[in-house]
Amino acid sequence: MARKAVDVSARRRVQAAGPVSVASGRIAVLDAFRGSAVIAMIAYHFCFDLRYFRLARFDFEHDAFWLGARAVILSSFLFAAGISVALALHRDPSGRRYWRHVAIIAASALAVSVASYVMFPRTYICALRSPSALPCSSRASPCRIRRSIRAHLGGSDS
Repeated sequence: MARKAVDVSARRRVQAAGPVSVASGRIAVLDAFRGSAVIAMIAYHFCFDLRYFRLARFDFEHDAFWLGARAVILSSFLFAAGISVALALHRDPSGRRYWRHVAIIAASALAVSVASYVMFPRTYICALRSPSALPCSSRASPCRIRRSIRAHLGGSDS
């Protein structure tokens, strides 16, 4: 009887979430999406490194392609993380998995901040200063960015 209950539960998960590995409970579509985001991030950083070592001439700061790629890749990671947190809360309403995900994301953000500070001390990425992980420079402070957007849109500068 217990075997039949497990089979029914697994069947419901497959119907609700698409292809799911019954043994691990993972959602194949989400894993594929996350994997494609990782591949895109590796490709982006490979090109960034080529420019850093002066082996290629890419304009990451002004070229619409690279700005768009950066936005899509970052959004993909945030979307996958959000879905993962929602699934973790659904599976474990006590919040244990949620706080585990928060800890992993926070540790990753700290590692990115430290590594970017070592490589680029004047324009490092500070995950604690801005939720969108803007570079930590006086030119990119949230207030200055907000004023710049308002000026672009014709609003007041106050």
